[in-house]
Amino acid sequence: MDLGLVAYPSKDAKLEIVPLRKDPLVLICHPEHQFAKLKTIKLKGISGQKFIAFEPDIPTRKALDKILKDHGVEVQMAMEFDNIETVKPTARGGRAPP
Repeated sequence: MDLGLVAYPSKDAKLEIVPLRKDPLVLICHPEHQFAKLKTIKLKGISGQKFIAFEPDIPTRKALDKILKDHGVEVQMAMEFDNIETVKPTARGGRAPP
């Protein structure tokens, strides 16, 4: 393989890592959730909420866990998935694809 795209690359002497852009983390929620009508929310605002996340060994989850810890935010991990395409329908209130 000559090229790959990843969210959080690990340093590797055999790879050249070129940042393409910085994307903000965003909150997704069910349309009827109390946060759905908000344009912005402070990170502390999600404290105590049930949370759907990536599995613990996924780099995005590790980064999110660090962000939450650094800001003293604790959430209730309700479900964990291995990719965003299972997180999205679950947050909408549907079922994750098989």
